[in-house]
Amino acid sequence: MAITINEGTQTNVASDLVGATEYPVMKMDVGAAGASSLFTGTLGAVTNLAGGTITKVEGGTVGEITLVKTAGTLSAGDNNIGNVDIVSGTQQTLGTVGVVNSVAAGTQQTLGTVGVVNNLVTGTIAAVTSVTNLASGTLAAVTSVTNLVAGTITKVEGGTLALVTTVSNLTNGSVILQSGTLTTGSLSNVAMLNAGTLTTIPNIPGGTLALVTRVGNLGTIESGSVIVTNLNAGTVTPFKNPSGSVTLTTHTLGTAAGTTWGTLIAPVGAGTYVYLQGISIVARSGTPDCAITTNVAGSTGAGVFARGAFVPSGGIARDFNSPIQVGTNGTIAYMILNGTADFAVNYWVGT
Repeated sequence: MAITINEGTQTNVASDLVGATEYPVMKMDVGAAGASSLFTGTLGAVTNLAGGTITKVEGGTVGEITLVKTAGTLSAGDNNIGNVDIVSGTQQTLGTVGVVNSVAAGTQQTLGTVGVVNNLVTGTIAAVTSVTNLASGTLAAVTSVTNLVAGTITKVEGGTLALVTTVSNLTNGSVILQSGTLTTGSLSNVAMLNAGTLTTIPNIPGGTLALVTRVGNLGTIESGSVIVTNLNAGTVTPFKNPSGSVTLTTHTLGTAAGTTWGTLIAPVGAGTYVYLQGISIVARSGTPDCAITTNVAGSTGAGVFARGAFVPSGGIARDFNSPIQVGTNGTIAYMILNGTADFAVNYWVGT
């Protein structure tokens, strides 16, 4: 650096003594060529920072950063960063992102909280642990829903629900049950059962079965009646006594010149019924007037199983395909007038 000394004028030059060497002290001028602009702490533009380190920016504003080759860690603080275009690399962890307008491609390893996603046009979300509220829209294909704790599925167009434990209320639509069991509840209106088997119907409390085309095997009718209007083929087996009961028989020989009553079956006890399955009357001598009834007080009208006047070896025999229940603790009696006859009955006792 050249120093010019004019005659008669002396100008002090500031310096700094370091050891035995004197160093001049200079001011920095950042003006363009032919203009002066002293450095006051502000760099107007840095065209190229070839190397080195900016340790700290205490304050002020960094107006625009066109390109950041490698960014380490942006620590917490009041950072207001505008548009950031990350061409390549990996973002390890993002804490909170308010609005993400577009994620063009790539992979986000871990996202903390995403406030609003305006539009996810395409792509794949590998796993969603929980969806609190899906207000509207369409899920084109859901491979598996492990647990739907609450909420509403308005419509299921197709596909398969592998296992539905409970459906509380099905107000509309249809259900095709290909297999499995309806354990409880009720079906108010079944228009048609196209195929399959109803293994067990514990109770039909009311209503009408308008048409039953075929009954393969009808077990036991404990009470009530069945009216068969047309039996095209097959067999209606006579009513049989319940399992555990034994069919009994009794016989007596009645002889009388006048009207005589006798007991064939005595009362069997309160709450117990006699079920009459068959009777027979055979005259031996004379032309006796004979009857078998439910009591010893009358020989006509209700309670008379059979009556007639028979010549020797004549008589009547009847089998009741639906056994006749005699009143609780009832009596089976016989009547004979003018002659001798054999009386016999087949019965069983039950509740």
